Amino acid sequence: MADGWDGYISRLIEAGAFRGGNSMGDGLLLRRNPTGAASISPIVGYLLITAPNLGEAENFVGDSPVYLAGGTVERRYMVKN
Repeated sequence: MADGWDGYISRLIEAGAFRGGNSMGDGLLLRRNPTGAASISPIVGYLLITAPNLGEAENFVGDSPVYLAGGTVERRYMVKN
């Protein structure tokens, strides 16, 4: 298995799952009522993938460079327009 992002993205492309993504810079969390706001980890990037169901989508997490380094991977549905 190839290491790092290049290998990971290549595997997503080969599986027909890769739809895009990008790294992200610093941001600002804005909230009307900050009382009791839970702290959140900064989002440093995103990947868009396609899968027939959530189980298949989760199969791609195991060799993610972020996940392997002990980071957090968050899965979200994309709203279709």
